[in-house]
Amino acid sequence: SPVFGRFEDKELIAISSYTIWNDTIGFPDVFVKKEFRGKGYGKQVVSKSTHDILENDLIPVYRTLEKWSSSVGLAKTLGYTKYAKTYLLELEK
Repeated sequence: SPVFGRFEDKELIAISSYTIWNDTIGFPDVFVKKEFRGKGYGKQVVSKSTHDILENDLIPVYRTLEKWSSSVGLAKTLGYTKYAKTYLLELEK
């Protein structure tokens, strides 16, 4: 799948792509460099991924953990609605 990036002074600061599952669903992912978070760059690149998912007749599904409030907020601003709960299980070594 394509990769969408946001640059600031020739530096890549945010990136989004998506994973296709079962030729039906597109799961967007996002990474924003720590010092650039909270400025809307993640929203910009995930918006592009989501648009591309829809353009390819896939269902966009944004996955995150509830404890990552900024990621939850990003999804909400793009119109994603909560339909399931995800748990992160950390195993002890």
